[in-house]
Amino acid sequence: MTTQQLTILLMAAAGAGLFFAGRYFAKKFSSEEPTFIPATMVTARGIASYVSTVASWAGALLAAVCVFLFFS
Repeated sequence: MTTQQLTILLMAAAGAGLFFAGRYFAKKFSSEEPTFIPATMVTARGIASYVSTVASWAGALLAAVCVFLFFS
C-alpha cells in the first residue's frame, strides 16, 4: 500500500468519524423542538445543532469521495 493510498484511507476514516461525532453533537444540542423555528426564536443551541448537522454531512461527503478515490 502506497503512502497516497494510506492517506486517502485515513482521510476516509476521519470523515466517518466527523460524521458520527456531528450526529452525536446534533442530537445532544437539539432541544426536541420542531425543525422549523422562526427567526426570533433561534438560540445558540439551535445554531450549534445546525452546524453539527452540516459538519456531519461534510464528513460523510469526505468519506465517500475518499473511498471513491481509493477504488478508482
